[in-house]
Amino acid sequence: MVVAGAKKDVINYYEKSRIGYRLFWYSDEDLAMHYGFWDNTTNTRHEALLNENKFLAEKAKVKKGDYVLDAGCGVGGSAIWIAKNIGAHVLGISITPSDIQDAKENAKRHGVESSVSFEILDYMDTKLPANTFDSVWAIEKQKRERNYS
Repeated sequence: MVVAGAKKDVINYYEKSRIGYRLFWYSDEDLAMHYGFWDNTTNTRHEALLNENKFLAEKAKVKKGDYVLDAGCGVGGSAIWIAKNIGAHVLGISITPSDIQDAKENAKRHGVESSVSFEILDYMDTKLPANTFDSVWAIEKQKRERNYS
């Protein structure tokens, strides 16, 4: 279980770093704040971000009609991409309230609000029923040590 103070630190980090991501990384076109998947045919960050979504969707075998959990969804970019390009339904979760608000607005702007939903939940302890999702999607998550004592 993540210590409450650590969870608060994570929320504070994302809330305080929003402006930096917005100014130097994020775009309304790709809605992503991750690094992307670069290969020898990739020329732009936008292409790398699309490559990452395509690659992960293929590896996870996401198909039309599936129900996908986007754990740590940020502003909803991957969830929206999955809904638009594959036709799967997606629940995106994050502990950062402003990201969830942005994700909902982005889904509406991209016309997929009937296929995606976003909730403030901790992916370390969602309380969601087991066997709910066909795939669980997470990009660039930090390893967290657990204390089982």
